[in-house]
Amino acid sequence: MIVQADALTARETEIATALLAGESAKEIAARLWLSRETVKTHIRRILAKMGYPSVWQMRLSEAVAHRDAEKDSGQADGDGVGIEIIVPGEPIPKQSFRIGYRGRHFQPARIRAAQDQVAWCAREAMAGEAPLAGPVEVTATFARKSRRPCDIDNMFKLVADALEGIVYKNDAQIVHLELDKVQVDRLDGAKTTIRVRALGG
Repeated sequence: MIVQADALTARETEIATALLAGESAKEIAARLWLSRETVKTHIRRILAKMGYPSVWQMRLSEAVAHRDAEKDSGQADGDGVGIEIIVPGEPIPKQSFRIGYRGRHFQPARIRAAQDQVAWCAREAMAGEAPLAGPVEVTATFARKSRRPCDIDNMFKLVADALEGIVYKNDAQIVHLELDKVQVDRLDGAKTTIRVRALGG
């Protein structure tokens, strides 16, 4: 992740990097042996120093900077075929809807935010082009720092739903799918790389 760390303390830089990798305040607190309130105080200071109104806006802005840096260095060029979408941060699986107050179903805010981030990166990659209309081939690589067990099909479910209506009209158009899950040692190496290619027919 790209963090403007010159104005941040070492602890703030550590927490900012974790936030950009998709960790929640609760997860950061547990991993760093801090109280959740302490982490929230650090987050408020980070946002103030970096000039962001929210963690979500920080993630979006840093995702653009990360993507542009990879393009400039040639890391995201691929083979030039189809559409490539890079989503920085720990890949998040899409869980079943939960039952809340009065039996209403809801999706946790963290899942909604992760899906919104994928959708936003997809819109940037499409650059205003209309969704593909015919059959498509999709490959996705999920680079994870977390060693917590996670089903690859749940991670792709979030991606597939996020791309619908942006990259393709609906996921029934996917006729060929390749998924890969890899382990990385650093939080700033966590990301989802998606390639979508239109097929004839």
